[in-house]
Amino acid sequence: MADIAKIKRKKLSGQVPLEVFRLLRLVGIRGALPMGGRSITAVVGREMGKSLGCSTLEDFFKLLLDLKIGIPELAEKSEKKMVVRLHDCMVCDGMEDVGEMVCDLEGAIIEGALAAILNRPVSVKETKCNCNGDGVCEFTATIR
Repeated sequence: MADIAKIKRKKLSGQVPLEVFRLLRLVGIRGALPMGGRSITAVVGREMGKSLGCSTLEDFFKLLLDLKIGIPELAEKSEKKMVVRLHDCMVCDGMEDVGEMVCDLEGAIIEGALAAILNRPVSVKETKCNCNGDGVCEFTATIR
């Protein structure tokens, strides 16, 4: 993470328009790869989540907010289950209802981070998405 954060763009700073990211994710990856790139985003997201170096859920949520991925909310928590909502999601908030869930990378990042924080196997499924007309992205984590 420290190496990735080293940005030395002299004129364009460290900011990239969200439209560029959405084009990469929703057109490039989902449009060009088999299965909409879901197998790749699952592996990449899990590894990203594990490599963030967060030791607590609070650290992870702060990082999601600091990186402007979205505004996380812990909607439910038990020993076997967590429900994480992501408001203002960078991938899909404000987009049209296309009748499908598109935040598989974010779910995989949550999965990897939770597995690292809890030191237990975790599987995450996106259960709501702005692009599915739900008004929020929601991820249900099953903790084993």
